Amino acid sequence: MTEIKIDNENLLTLLKELIRINSANPSLSDEGNGEFQSAQYIGEYSKKLDLGIHYQKIEKGRTNVIVILKGKGGC
Repeated sequence: MTEIKIDNENLLTLLKELIRINSANPSLSDEGNGEFQSAQYIGEYSKKLDLGIHYQKIEKGRTNVIVILKGKGGC
């Protein structure tokens, strides 16, 4: 099994950036922007890592991002 190395500094930077994005549910808060900006940020970040990206729009401002890490071999 391949060991996965985590860059703690890079991970902390990513988490700080995500926390800065207003992703509050607009149906629960007048100032909520929904998840679109967070999903977009994660998508762009993941593209830089050469990962597959799929966006799933739920409703206006409410978007999921699905990140795909393709495996090797069958199945």
